[in-house]
Amino acid sequence: MVVMTVFVFFLRPFFQILARNATLTENGARSQLDHFAWGENNVLLLGKTPCGRATVATLELNRTGVVNLRLLLRSVGLHPPFVVR
Repeated sequence: MVVMTVFVFFLRPFFQILARNATLTENGARSQLDHFAWGENNVLLLGKTPCGRATVATLELNRTGVVNLRLLLRSVGLHPPFVVR
């Protein structure tokens, strides 16, 4: 339960930003899998398209706190998230 609380705490600002900048990833035009990929160590999020790279940069999805959270989640088997198509 603590991990989930920490997870929600870190993601709340992202949800607020996404609500204001929803067009960063061309809503519905392409799958999120087309825009993003995990880096070699599954900790850094990479943008595969110009739109994906802009989203990663604008939302600062690889800042230190988020990367540390991913490392913590990976240590307990909760990262990377499963992808459902």
